[in-house]
Amino acid sequence: MTTPSNQHELSWGDTGSIIWCTADAQLSKSVHVRLLSKALHDIVSNTLPERRPDTITFDLSKCGFITEQFMLPVLPVLDRYRDEFGTRFKLILPEYNQSAADLFRNANWAHFIDPDEFDRTTPLLRGGHIPATQFAIRTNNDRIDTAHDADLRRRLVELLANASQLEPSAFDGVDYALMELMDNVANHAYDYPDRSPLPETGGYFQATYLHNHSNPAVEFILADRGMGIPQSLRSGHETYWQRQNDTDEELLLDSIELGITRDQSKGQGNGLHLTQQLAVQSGGTFELNSGRAYLWHGDPESKPVSQASRIPYRGTVVRCRIGLSDAELLDRILPLSASPGVSTSLPLVVGGGQDDGVPESEDRGSPSDRPAGSSAIQLPRGAVGVVVSVQDGEFTLHVQSSVEGTSGTSTDADRLHSNVVDILTCVADISLDFGDADWDGEFLSGFLGRLFRESPTRYMSHIRCINIDNDAVDAALAGH
Repeated sequence: MTTPSNQHELSWGDTGSIIWCTADAQLSKSVHVRLLSKALHDIVSNTLPERRPDTITFDLSKCGFITEQFMLPVLPVLDRYRDEFGTRFKLILPEYNQSAADLFRNANWAHFIDPDEFDRTTPLLRGGHIPATQFAIRTNNDRIDTAHDADLRRRLVELLANASQLEPSAFDGVDYALMELMDNVANHAYDYPDRSPLPETGGYFQATYLHNHSNPAVEFILADRGMGIPQSLRSGHETYWQRQNDTDEELLLDSIELGITRDQSKGQGNGLHLTQQLAVQSGGTFELNSGRAYLWHGDPESKPVSQASRIPYRGTVVRCRIGLSDAELLDRILPLSASPGVSTSLPLVVGGGQDDGVPESEDRGSPSDRPAGSSAIQLPRGAVGVVVSVQDGEFTLHVQSSVEGTSGTSTDADRLHSNVVDILTCVADISLDFGDADWDGEFLSGFLGRLFRESPTRYMSHIRCINIDNDAVDAALAGH
């Protein structure tokens, strides 16, 4: 008989199929998530196949207190074991604390742990809480359903606005942060450059409206089942191959720096940096859990703190509180986050000039195709791209094709969408100039329609289309 592991409030032992909590357990810390991950590793991953249990029971009958900071990050962990080992999970609800048992049902935790036993909760705002909901879900053709994520954010803003009696625009910062974080998970769902789907994707999201007369706020948690930030930075990016000895704490600190993942040698966008700034500058807090490290930042006058954890968390958890009292915060942060020499999936160089970062030997497009005073742009052959011009502080993106007669494809739409989203992290407002080309309807739907459905507020407030028929725009947005 083996001795049960009894660390903090979680235990597991010789039964091999039960994880239980001690009397009046307070499950509210990230360390408990890591302990649960270790329990599953001991019971499933580290067990011979013939002794591996088909079903694991979570006995939380003695649980006294529990929060989403513990429960939400657990859900992607369970999904991983379901997919990898076919493990089933059963749940025993708290017996001595009825409010804790009700929370399991109302927050959807019970359903996502044991869907055969517990029904799913309708996603309504209950006492200021949005229950746990999945995002970055795969469709039948193995792509990420970004329309679902956009609709999730739209419904969230509607529910929060109704509950708080605030204007929907008060939640622009929350919507923007969630868009960046969810888009980041979707972007990491594919193996580049051929964008073949990776096996482990998706995550869970939960939010709470915190009423405070001086500074109301929204607190949310996102937990995904990816490889985690440290491992992601170490793999596939040349700079980090030279930094294999750097600790996870150092890499988490790197991940929230301005521009650290905007460099193509390092990664994708600026989502973590912008989210952290929105939280801290609004009087809120920002937390990051990934790999063997934990990061916290809550004071704009001090530096973020990152510390090591003995037990790893495979994936990433972002916990963020954003204050709502400063309606202009997002508009101020976006220009401050702009950086020269932005490099995106379609090589874009803001600023132009002789030393603009595009080799002289590469095709820049005909000079006559570029507006006066515009930046340089390399248009990939056979693809649609943009030329950026800036006049009196106003940014215009001129949509062009490098091949005469090309009217745009769905692939072009995906590339251009990523291009524009990256640019919108640098500037608040842009104009899209479609010139005199006869653009394909599928291309416009994939480009403009996706921008609209991902964030109707951002599309209506910050994007202006010119030199394009209104009927074509309406058709592109139809059904979105």
